[in-house]
This record gives sequence, structure tokens and C-alpha cells, in this order.
Amino acid sequence: QNWVRRPPSHEQSCRLSPHQRTRRMPTWNAQTLAVSALTAYYMFYGVRAALGDESAVPDVRDGVKSTKLLYVQTLGYHMLMDVCLMIGVVVNDIAHVMMPAFVAAMLAVVFSQFIIDDLRGAAPAAAFALVFAFLVPGAPARKPIKWNLATGFFTFNSCVALLVGIAMVSGDDSAIPKQMKPLSLNQIKFIGTTEFTLAAYMFGSILVGHAHAMQLFCVLFLCVACALHWVIGDIAENPVVLVFAMAHLCLWFVFRGKDEAKKQ
Repeated sequence: QNWVRRPPSHEQSCRLSPHQRTRRMPTWNAQTLAVSALTAYYMFYGVRAALGDESAVPDVRDGVKSTKLLYVQTLGYHMLMDVCLMIGVVVNDIAHVMMPAFVAAMLAVVFSQFIIDDLRGAAPAAAFALVFAFLVPGAPARKPIKWNLATGFFTFNSCVALLVGIAMVSGDDSAIPKQMKPLSLNQIKFIGTTEFTLAAYMFGSILVGHAHAMQLFCVLFLCVACALHWVIGDIAENPVVLVFAMAHLCLWFVFRGKDEAKKQ
């Protein structure tokens, strides 16, 4: 029938570039659909919070009112950073091997709700964690880790996110821009847990051997970080973030070209 999509002929395949022949559309299985649902959830609340909607984020009872708007926007932009990495997981078709990383990320969100004593707010994250845990069995074997400059730099960035998160959860506010201070202890800890989710997705990408494929989406989340620093008035930090973004972009281009050359 005319509506049936036929595979390309041999002549058409020969006219395709190596990148076009190896590129695949995402596999729309249960894992990809679950990640897509979480992406939509984060996008919905992240955009609202980034625009200053206080109802889009959990209320911290001992929060400081003078900096509440910047606090809400910070959480919103961090959710959009997560969205960038989630989109990368879907586009690169690695959701099926990333389920343990998503379980870890959702447990970090549950932990953040315990910090502010909002057990009801932990329900959505706990539900997503159960779904992702249910989808872990049956995943194919992960690819071996390719230790090169791109993976090494990606690992460094992942460690930075993890260490910053640990410091803030411990009560250290030195990573908080001065424009956002003062913040209550619970607000500092809550922002710290958002670094844990980023670290979970990034370390997950490394462990399944797809760190290079995620470089471009790391650039996107760093661009969102630049937007956050611009919104809160911390312009001085943007050059450092942009240098990191450019480094990831260059490494993505370089090692993408090497991978294509090997496949020819």
C-alpha cells in the first residue's frame, strides 16, 4: 500500500553520507516514553518557575522573603538544565540503558523533599523512581566506556556538579552568587540537590559509554546556566560557563569527526 514506509533502495543508501546512514530515530519503547513524560513534567514546571511562578516549586517554610523570587527562578532554570540532558537521552536513544541513572536522580529529588519536610511533594518523584526501577530489567548490555579527552572533560564537569551539590547540602553557601544571599539553610540544601540530578544524568551517560554523544546537550544546559546567571545579575560568572560550553562543543565536533572517519 502507498502509506507503507519502504526502506531506501541500495542506490539511495549509497547517496547518503556516513552520518545519515548511522543516524537513527529514537526507539519509542517504554523507557523512552517514561523519560519523555518526565521531560514534559520538568519543562512545564521549569518554565513556570523560571518566569517567577512561586506555585511551581516547593515552599520552604523558613525561606528568606527578600530573595524568594531569585530562589524560585534558580530552581526553574535548574529544572530546564535537567530537561536539556533528558532530551539528549531521548535523541541519542539511550533511555533503555539510562534507567538506573534516572532512578538515582529521582531519589535525589525525593531526598530534597525530605529536607524541607514536604512528604506530599515527594510523591511524583517517588512514582517516577518506581517506574524507572521497574523498567531497569531487560536493558541491553551497556557500551564500554571510551576514555578519551571528551570523556575525561565530561567526567570533570560531572565531578564539579557532584562536589558543588555535596557542599551545598552540607550547608556551604560559597557556591551561591552574592545576589541571591541571604538564603536559609534549607534553601541552600534544596538547591544543592538539583546538582545531584545533573550529576546523576552525566555520570549515567559516562557509565553507559555515551559521554561523547551527550557533549552537545551539556553545551545546551550550560547555555541555560548562562541565562540563569544573567537573570540573577551575576554576569561575572558567565565567561567561565561559556568557556566550559565552548570546550564541550569543540570536543563534540572533534571526536564526532574521528568516529565518522572510523566508520567509513
